Amino acid sequence: MCVSKPLSLFVALVALVALLGSCVERKPERLARRESPVSTKLKEMVAAQDKMLLDPNLDQQSKLDSMLSFRRQTMELIAQALVREPEDQYQAALILQAPNVPTGAESCLMAYYLAVQAAEKGYEKSRFLAAAAYDRFLVHSGKLQKYGTQYVTDSSGVMGLYPVDSTISDSERVAWDVLPLDQLYKQVDLRKGQ
Repeated sequence: MCVSKPLSLFVALVALVALLGSCVERKPERLARRESPVSTKLKEMVAAQDKMLLDPNLDQQSKLDSMLSFRRQTMELIAQALVREPEDQYQAALILQAPNVPTGAESCLMAYYLAVQAAEKGYEKSRFLAAAAYDRFLVHSGKLQKYGTQYVTDSSGVMGLYPVDSTISDSERVAWDVLPLDQLYKQVDLRKGQ
Protein backbone atom coordinates (compact mmCIF):
# COMPACT_ATOMS: atom_id res chain seq x y z
CA MET A 1 0.00 0.00 0.00
CA CYS A 2 1.41 3.29 -1.08
CA VAL A 3 0.98 6.28 1.24
CA SER A 4 0.46 9.52 -0.59
CA LYS A 5 2.81 12.42 0.02
CA PRO A 6 0.09 14.67 1.52
CA LEU A 7 -0.97 11.94 3.92
CA SER A 8 2.60 11.21 5.04
CA LEU A 9 3.17 14.93 5.44
CA PHE A 10 -0.02 15.12 7.50
CA VAL A 11 1.12 12.23 9.73
CA ALA A 12 4.51 13.88 10.21
CA LEU A 13 2.83 17.17 11.07
CA VAL A 14 0.53 15.49 13.61
CA ALA A 15 3.53 13.76 15.17
CA LEU A 16 5.39 17.08 15.35
CA VAL A 17 2.41 18.84 16.94
CA ALA A 18 2.07 16.02 19.47
CA LEU A 19 5.77 16.25 20.27
CA LEU A 20 5.67 20.02 20.60
CA GLY A 21 2.49 19.79 22.63
CA SER A 22 4.19 17.59 25.17
CA CYS A 23 7.05 20.10 25.35
CA VAL A 24 4.69 23.02 25.78
CA GLU A 25 2.97 21.28 28.66
CA ARG A 26 6.31 21.01 30.45
CA LYS A 27 7.51 24.44 29.42
CA PRO A 28 6.21 26.29 32.52
CA GLU A 29 8.10 23.84 34.71
CA ARG A 30 11.31 24.46 32.83
CA LEU A 31 10.79 28.19 32.67
CA ALA A 32 9.59 28.65 36.23
CA ARG A 33 11.22 31.80 37.53
CA ARG A 34 14.01 30.95 39.88
CA GLU A 35 14.46 33.26 42.78
CA SER A 36 17.60 35.32 42.49
CA PRO A 37 20.23 35.22 45.24
CA VAL A 38 19.34 38.86 46.01
CA SER A 39 15.65 37.97 46.50
CA THR A 40 16.56 35.03 48.71
CA LYS A 41 18.93 37.13 50.83
CA LEU A 42 16.40 39.95 51.30
CA LYS A 43 13.62 37.53 52.25
CA GLU A 44 15.89 35.79 54.74
CA MET A 45 16.82 39.10 56.35
CA VAL A 46 13.16 40.21 56.58
CA ALA A 47 12.17 36.87 58.13
CA ALA A 48 15.01 37.07 60.64
CA GLN A 49 14.15 40.69 61.43
CA ASP A 50 10.49 39.82 62.03
CA LYS A 51 11.47 36.88 64.24
CA MET A 52 13.81 39.07 66.30
CA LEU A 53 11.21 41.79 66.78
CA LEU A 54 8.81 39.23 68.24
CA ASP A 55 11.35 37.43 70.44
CA PRO A 56 11.04 38.72 74.03
CA ASN A 57 14.06 36.66 75.13
CA LEU A 58 16.54 38.27 72.76
CA ASP A 59 18.37 41.20 74.32
CA GLN A 60 17.94 44.62 72.73
CA GLN A 61 21.62 45.01 71.82
CA SER A 62 21.62 41.75 69.84
CA LYS A 63 18.47 42.84 68.02
CA LEU A 64 19.98 46.23 67.24
CA ASP A 65 23.29 44.77 66.04
CA SER A 66 21.55 42.29 63.72
CA MET A 67 19.11 44.81 62.32
CA LEU A 68 21.87 47.34 61.66
CA SER A 69 23.81 44.58 59.88
CA PHE A 70 20.73 43.81 57.75
CA ARG A 71 20.42 47.48 56.94
CA ARG A 72 24.09 47.72 55.95
CA GLN A 73 23.82 44.62 53.71
CA THR A 74 20.66 46.01 52.10
CA MET A 75 22.34 49.35 51.37
CA GLU A 76 25.25 47.47 49.78
CA LEU A 77 22.83 45.60 47.49
CA ILE A 78 21.17 48.90 46.56
CA ALA A 79 24.55 50.55 45.90
CA GLN A 80 25.41 47.68 43.53
CA ALA A 81 22.08 48.26 41.70
CA LEU A 82 20.95 44.70 42.51
CA VAL A 83 17.58 45.63 44.01
CA ARG A 84 15.50 45.99 40.84
CA GLU A 85 12.50 43.68 41.08
CA PRO A 86 9.35 45.05 42.78
CA GLU A 87 9.30 42.37 45.47
CA ASP A 88 13.00 42.96 46.18
CA GLN A 89 12.34 46.70 46.47
CA TYR A 90 9.52 45.96 48.90
CA GLN A 91 11.70 43.63 51.01
CA ALA A 92 14.55 46.16 51.05
CA ALA A 93 12.13 48.89 52.16
CA LEU A 94 10.91 46.68 55.02
CA ILE A 95 14.47 46.32 56.25
CA LEU A 96 15.36 49.99 55.93
CA GLN A 97 12.36 51.31 57.83
CA ALA A 98 12.29 48.67 60.56
CA PRO A 99 10.69 49.86 63.79
CA ASN A 100 12.54 50.18 67.09
CA VAL A 101 15.89 50.72 65.43
CA PRO A 102 17.57 54.07 65.84
CA THR A 103 17.70 55.19 62.27
CA GLY A 104 18.29 58.37 60.45
CA ALA A 105 15.58 59.92 58.37
CA GLU A 106 17.57 59.00 55.26
CA SER A 107 16.92 55.25 55.73
CA CYS A 108 13.20 55.93 55.93
CA LEU A 109 13.36 58.13 52.85
CA MET A 110 15.23 55.41 50.93
CA ALA A 111 12.57 52.89 52.06
CA TYR A 112 9.88 55.27 50.78
CA TYR A 113 11.50 55.56 47.35
CA LEU A 114 11.91 51.80 47.06
CA ALA A 115 8.30 51.13 48.07
CA VAL A 116 7.01 53.76 45.62
CA GLN A 117 9.04 52.17 42.81
CA ALA A 118 7.58 48.76 43.65
CA ALA A 119 4.06 50.23 43.74
CA GLU A 120 4.58 51.88 40.36
CA LYS A 121 5.55 48.46 38.98
CA GLY A 122 2.27 47.01 40.27
CA TYR A 123 3.39 45.50 43.57
CA GLU A 124 0.27 46.56 45.46
CA LYS A 125 1.19 45.74 49.04
CA SER A 126 4.04 48.23 48.83
CA ARG A 127 1.62 51.18 48.78
CA PHE A 128 0.98 51.13 52.53
CA LEU A 129 4.69 50.59 53.18
CA ALA A 130 5.47 53.68 51.08
CA ALA A 131 3.05 55.75 53.17
CA ALA A 132 4.44 54.36 56.44
CA ALA A 133 8.06 54.94 55.41
CA TYR A 134 7.30 58.52 54.35
CA ASP A 135 5.47 59.20 57.62
CA ARG A 136 8.38 57.73 59.57
CA PHE A 137 10.74 59.99 57.59
CA LEU A 138 8.61 63.03 58.49
CA VAL A 139 8.42 62.03 62.17
CA HIS A 140 12.22 61.57 62.29
CA SER A 141 12.52 65.02 60.71
CA GLY A 142 10.31 66.57 63.41
CA LYS A 143 7.39 67.26 61.06
CA LEU A 144 3.73 66.30 60.99
CA GLN A 145 3.12 62.95 59.39
CA LYS A 146 1.22 62.99 56.10
CA TYR A 147 -0.82 59.78 56.10
CA GLY A 148 -1.33 58.80 59.74
CA THR A 149 0.61 55.55 60.04
CA GLN A 150 2.83 56.38 63.03
CA TYR A 151 1.85 56.09 66.68
CA VAL A 152 3.41 57.32 69.90
CA THR A 153 3.02 56.28 73.51
CA ASP A 154 2.75 59.00 76.12
CA SER A 155 4.40 58.95 79.56
CA SER A 156 1.39 57.15 81.07
CA GLY A 157 1.63 54.36 78.48
CA VAL A 158 -1.35 55.44 76.38
CA MET A 159 -0.88 55.03 72.64
CA GLY A 160 -2.00 57.76 70.31
CA LEU A 161 -1.63 58.83 66.72
CA TYR A 162 1.44 60.97 66.10
CA PRO A 163 0.24 64.43 64.93
CA VAL A 164 -1.06 64.31 61.35
CA ASP A 165 -1.16 66.99 58.66
CA SER A 166 -4.91 67.43 58.34
CA THR A 167 -4.61 69.24 55.00
CA ILE A 168 -3.92 65.93 53.25
CA SER A 169 -7.10 64.54 51.71
CA ASP A 170 -8.58 61.22 52.70
CA SER A 171 -8.65 60.26 49.01
CA GLU A 172 -4.85 60.57 48.95
CA ARG A 173 -4.60 58.46 52.10
CA VAL A 174 -6.86 55.79 50.62
CA ALA A 175 -4.82 55.79 47.38
CA TRP A 176 -1.88 54.60 49.51
CA ASP A 177 -4.00 52.01 51.39
CA VAL A 178 -4.31 54.10 54.55
CA LEU A 179 -7.65 54.62 56.26
CA PRO A 180 -9.33 58.04 56.21
CA LEU A 181 -8.25 60.25 59.12
CA ASP A 182 -11.52 59.98 61.08
CA GLN A 183 -11.29 56.18 60.97
CA LEU A 184 -7.67 56.32 62.16
CA TYR A 185 -8.73 58.40 65.16
CA LYS A 186 -11.60 55.98 65.88
CA GLN A 187 -9.14 53.08 65.90
CA VAL A 188 -6.98 54.91 68.44
CA ASP A 189 -10.02 55.64 70.60
CA LEU A 190 -11.05 51.97 70.48
CA ARG A 191 -7.56 50.93 71.60
CA LYS A 192 -7.68 53.37 74.50
CA GLY A 193 -10.94 51.80 75.66
CA GLN A 194 -9.43 48.31 75.88
